[in-house]
Amino acid sequence: MKASRATPWIRMEFTRWSTILFLLCLSLGTTPAQPIFRTLLNNGPGTNRINIVFLAEGYTAGTAESFFTECTNALSGDSFTPGLLTTEPLAEYRSWFNAHAIFVTSTNSGSDRPLQSQTRNTYFNSTFGATDYVISIPPNTYDATYANGRGRVDNLLTNWLPAGQYSNRFPILIVNEPFQDGGSAGTNLVTVSTGPTSLEILVHEVAHTLGGLGDEYDSGGGYLDASSFGARSNVTQQTVRSQIPWANWITATTPVPTPDTDAYTGLVGLFQGANYTTTGWYRPFRNCRMRSVGFNLDFCPVCSETLVKSIYQKVRPIDFWSPTTPSLQVTTSAPLTFSAGSLSPRSHPINISWFTNGQPVLSATNRDFPFDPRSLGNGPHTLKVTVIDATPLVRTRPEDLRITNSWSLFLNYPDLRLQKPTFPATNRISFAISGTMTGLFAIQFSTNLSNWKSLTTNKLTSGTFQFTETNFPMRPTAYYRTIAPPR
Repeated sequence: MKASRATPWIRMEFTRWSTILFLLCLSLGTTPAQPIFRTLLNNGPGTNRINIVFLAEGYTAGTAESFFTECTNALSGDSFTPGLLTTEPLAEYRSWFNAHAIFVTSTNSGSDRPLQSQTRNTYFNSTFGATDYVISIPPNTYDATYANGRGRVDNLLTNWLPAGQYSNRFPILIVNEPFQDGGSAGTNLVTVSTGPTSLEILVHEVAHTLGGLGDEYDSGGGYLDASSFGARSNVTQQTVRSQIPWANWITATTPVPTPDTDAYTGLVGLFQGANYTTTGWYRPFRNCRMRSVGFNLDFCPVCSETLVKSIYQKVRPIDFWSPTTPSLQVTTSAPLTFSAGSLSPRSHPINISWFTNGQPVLSATNRDFPFDPRSLGNGPHTLKVTVIDATPLVRTRPEDLRITNSWSLFLNYPDLRLQKPTFPATNRISFAISGTMTGLFAIQFSTNLSNWKSLTTNKLTSGTFQFTETNFPMRPTAYYRTIAPPR
């Protein structure tokens, strides 16, 4: 922990007992309070969700509820600004996320701000950088010790959200600086202050880390270099139409490069000025949340597409398959149920299709598929389900939003088959029963398909049985079936 720059003073009029009491309190004060863990949003298993984890930085003892309120606002927004999961397209896929919060106590409120000569003793040792905007924790240029910053993040994640139960942990550091905007995005950590435009900054920074999106503004304030960041899905140096990463979004009538004029507002094009430079780098939209904050802007179609696809890289649209085993031996003709437990976007469906032996079952479009083994017969077969998110938000490689699961089936159930009848003589009907049934079966007849009467009970011999009835003309309308076991 960093020491405060303020010089502490201690009144020196101690008795022997007050000195002991002071030293005891000083010793107890070095022991951090137990973290407080709270689940804010539970949409399903942590192994198949993006698990947002808010961490408290610069919050002193007794301010836990204030921190949890900030976390709730970060998710849902306030009366003026949408939050993380009420901003599109993340709002559309809200059920793909869980959210948790861990409160830890800092000695001082806030964060280090070298430009303001402000030093604070905080849990993660956060510091506003040279611009008084970018917030980082060790290891950084101010403190190279991993254990003083990122190490504490990783320890909390390990202790409270172990990787085996939470496969996609997304930590967000909430820095208690209500009068100063700031934030940053790392490979797997977002930091944001509680300043006036903190909600918009949070969404912008999350888009960096979650979607790998680049900044679309054209000035880095002299401290950012485009060459160190390179091309992203939303920033490019390509000017050949077919080579532009978002070419599928540019209409044939939109010129490339695209003039930055009102005539092209709301259209995807190739606008110059991005990646911290005014020339040589291009963005897809005139203005977007990756270019500006403070105006409640939307993500442009290209950034939205990238975010949706990044969610699919972490979360399957299927929570579970049933049965879970990929190969099944079926030794009964009783119906089986196969299932694909799919997630649901907020405003559009996910399409589910079932196939047997490569052929679509046209009536099967639900998560549950009732399978009758007798519909295929004994032998090897395949059953497949395909789940497709046909969202209009994705035009580039929409197949990335498709997932398929297959089962290999070997059917070997006791079956009975009635062969084509013959009429060997007057008053007679004859047909064979064949199959693999080893037990007894009954042959029944009906004149109306509702009321059935047993004629005989037999078993197959060498896989067949020949049946002949001599009073067939007495029943001008007759239906026959086999029932096993007899009843």
